[in-house]
Amino acid sequence: MLSCPLGMTLKRDDMIVWSNNEDDCCTTSAEDVADIGVRSAGWADGNEVVFFAAGKNFYVGSHRGLAVVTVRPDGSRKDAATFDTMASGSDALAAYIHSIENGTMVLIGAKDEASNNLTDTAKAAIKTCGATMIDGLSWRGAYALVGVKGGPALAEDIKRTTEGYAVAVGHMNVKAGTGHQICWQTRRLNKPAGGHLRCSKTCLRRQRSGSAGERPRPHMGGSYVMHA
Repeated sequence: MLSCPLGMTLKRDDMIVWSNNEDDCCTTSAEDVADIGVRSAGWADGNEVVFFAAGKNFYVGSHRGLAVVTVRPDGSRKDAATFDTMASGSDALAAYIHSIENGTMVLIGAKDEASNNLTDTAKAAIKTCGATMIDGLSWRGAYALVGVKGGPALAEDIKRTTEGYAVAVGHMNVKAGTGHQICWQTRRLNKPAGGHLRCSKTCLRRQRSGSAGERPRPHMGGSYVMHA
């Protein structure tokens, strides 16, 4: 997956490199900088949801629906849960998100199918993490969010079925001091229109051209600072 280790970040916004070499995908940054993100694919586009930070895939969803991951200030996984919103998981999803403390980094991604019984109540809960695109999630579509509970969506992406992966990647600064200061910034991925992209030894299926209608653009947020 497009995941660079601590001290490195994705090299460019327009990811057009054909490579399985990490050096081709990542560039050296400050020692305290890392990428954090979500990759989501519906049933027809890869059927997976993967969460990563600081060069490590720290959670892979194994079930259908929406996976929710909370992240500690050091970039490690705090908690994770998956809710089958194709069936009857919306109430549990809403309750889970409402239980998360404000200021917590929250990552959300869809796998297989997550829209069929995703209720307005569940969507409202997701929006408390800054989501603005969740209303557009369609049958077997992909959805990825890097957000903050009670704060903004720092990165968000959505795709319809057969359009490929939804990828949301944020930028994390970890600064030592009297505590840890975590600064989250948006990074947008512009995926080319055909073929496959290989970075960090993992393939991404690029979105297909010629689809009807206009696709939503990945959300560009600002920055957000958290104190541990």
